[in-house]
Amino acid sequence: MVLFDDIERDVRPETDEYVPSFRALNQFDWPGAGRTRANFESWFRRFPEPARARLRSRFRSDNNREHEGALFELFLHELFTRLGCSVKVDPEIADGRKTPDFLIGQGNRRFYLEATAVGDEYGPFTLSPNERDVIQKLNTLDSEHFSIRVDMKGTLPRTLGRSRVVQPFERLLATHQPEAVRRLIETRGRSAAPAATVKSDDWLLKGWLIPNDPKRRRSHSTKPFVRGFWRARYTDSIRLVRNAVKKKAKKYLELDAPFVVAVHTRDPFYNGRQHDLEVLFGREQLHYSMASPDAAAEFGRTADGVWSHGKGKRVQAFLRAQRIDIHNLPSASACVYVNPQSQVVLPDAAFRLPHGTVVNDEMTWIEGEDIADLMA
Repeated sequence: MVLFDDIERDVRPETDEYVPSFRALNQFDWPGAGRTRANFESWFRRFPEPARARLRSRFRSDNNREHEGALFELFLHELFTRLGCSVKVDPEIADGRKTPDFLIGQGNRRFYLEATAVGDEYGPFTLSPNERDVIQKLNTLDSEHFSIRVDMKGTLPRTLGRSRVVQPFERLLATHQPEAVRRLIETRGRSAAPAATVKSDDWLLKGWLIPNDPKRRRSHSTKPFVRGFWRARYTDSIRLVRNAVKKKAKKYLELDAPFVVAVHTRDPFYNGRQHDLEVLFGREQLHYSMASPDAAAEFGRTADGVWSHGKGKRVQAFLRAQRIDIHNLPSASACVYVNPQSQVVLPDAAFRLPHGTVVNDEMTWIEGEDIADLMA
């Protein structure tokens, strides 16, 4: 049983077409792709055989969230194996209760490890697969006289049928003449151009007509109908990670070993250690005294952190990972934090990784070993 197909691969084409992560690595070659596939196959061979089929199915999924989750579990199994730990996948306990993903052991110390991947891999200014599909459908339209400028807001959770996307713009093209639109823009500005909209739940696309230069005829084969678009979405990197840890804390009420949550954040705007502190201890804020308005503000934190004010005792430690994907594995990073309210002692192997320790109410970081070197 292997992860990748034994096929002849093409060089990945220069295209805006969305390709799921696994399919891209399975079907195409680029510098370093062969080495990446070989690494994953070697990791997979060391993954316990009874659990391989389920992991393989998720790893090969066209759903990037499924693929990324499986890749993260494969990565963690390999990482702690290389750190000299025993790693049990889907460990069993006597009463048959559901347990976390792994039981990690070294000497007489052990802990349960639950893994999850969160975040938006597309970023706030990048189109999601569903939005790319909309743009591709719009680009099947052709007009000698017009292009469109597009703005999008909200989140599109599903694909839309072609008629729903293109019909509003077909009507727009059929009811406007280029000279009239050109005069309207010259006198009232681009925002006054005729427009059409496509709406789905809280997602909205609006497209304005842009008259083409009459001196430069165009055809669809040489220029897309969508000439430009703007996309911005709000991203809250901290909330996604914090909520993931809190959700996992509720999943397992009683365990016979310490419980560690590992979160892989795919959000490119997650700012490493600074955001780790806000996830665990609350967001930074300044406190002003109403009784003494002239007094200097004092630094503090909100009470919504996983471990704020002694909360979150079910999660004895937190492991944050970033950049664990098919393109960025050499720059992968991780950091371990132990709950300062807990008396738990993890295996020494955990502290070979970069980690943070609270000393006199201040966080001190120890650099540990480089993840890329450990996984090379």
